[in-house]
Amino acid sequence: NRVFSGFLGAVSSACYDNTETNIFAGSVDKTAKLWSLKSSKLLGNITGHIDYINCVCSFYSSPKGLTGSSDRSFKEWDFNNLKMIKNVKKIFSLIFY
Repeated sequence: NRVFSGFLGAVSSACYDNTETNIFAGSVDKTAKLWSLKSSKLLGNITGHIDYINCVCSFYSSPKGLTGSSDRSFKEWDFNNLKMIKNVKKIFSLIFY
């Protein structure tokens, strides 16, 4: 059994990265983190949201991920350098059919 710790609040969402060698998770503490499955080491902190992170997902074909937040934004992240690639602000509502 392994424990991946480091958040100051509850984990809201988690997923594997595109290679299934890392775990990407978001928290109500407004941060996301990337951990190595092999070593259980924290690879990096992802910051930039000003409210809770509600969801995370990773891209199937590249080392990138998305975070969605209560601050009404989505952010796209590059897992290689843990930098933000895109910021989509002011998402008021999503309609799914």
